[in-house]
Amino acid sequence: MKVIKVRMESLQNEQLFEFLKQFSNLVRGVRADALHLQRYWEDFTTKLDLMNALLEQMRKSLLTKTLQELDAVRDERFRYLRTAIESWTHHYDATKKAAGEKLFAFYEVYGNVVNDEYNKESGEIYNFIQDLWNKCSAELTLLNLNQDLTELDNANKAFENTYAQRNDEKSAEKIDAKMYDVRKDMYKLYRLCIEMIEAGSVFTEEAIFTEFIKDWNENVQKYKNMLARKTGDKEVNNNIDIQ
Repeated sequence: MKVIKVRMESLQNEQLFEFLKQFSNLVRGVRADALHLQRYWEDFTTKLDLMNALLEQMRKSLLTKTLQELDAVRDERFRYLRTAIESWTHHYDATKKAAGEKLFAFYEVYGNVVNDEYNKESGEIYNFIQDLWNKCSAELTLLNLNQDLTELDNANKAFENTYAQRNDEKSAEKIDAKMYDVRKDMYKLYRLCIEMIEAGSVFTEEAIFTEFIKDWNENVQKYKNMLARKTGDKEVNNNIDIQ
């Protein structure tokens, strides 16, 4: 039996911590040794505690909440423009339909950038905007979308400016670097634990493994649905591996 996969890299720090904390709580309720996780569990819990400590330091930053709010604004602008452009691809006027299709092709190239890390998302949105202005100025004017693109540009710049202020604080910069390393460690440890649990469900007849997977999958699906809603995608099917 398989555990549903979720793109943990797309979860923000607080979301990732809650995801891993819920996994930890479920394991504790069963016992790590019963799931054959002794080899990894001490390291897993130690790194999870470290992640929590780093989050506590991040929460103390006065700009953290502002960044989250500004990120939400630019995400909304990006999704709104996508919806507006996509609607033109169904227009009855052939010229406007073609313009919409040309613009929407850039969304297909860049994908769901709102799921990326802060810095990566900033850069991709900037490149996306420059591509549209440099390569599709006539189409933007025809469909009256210049103002919407300007609003996205302004939202992205507002985020970048605030992020730069936050990173002027040396402590914040060091915390970000530590969090990046801890996240990579947690990705690996979580996946090693999942591999062990899945192996137990295949090579043993103990019901504890399949019952655990059923319970955990219910939780994982909630996170997959949350990510799907954020990007504007349809609900993700349990059988699709998006990792």
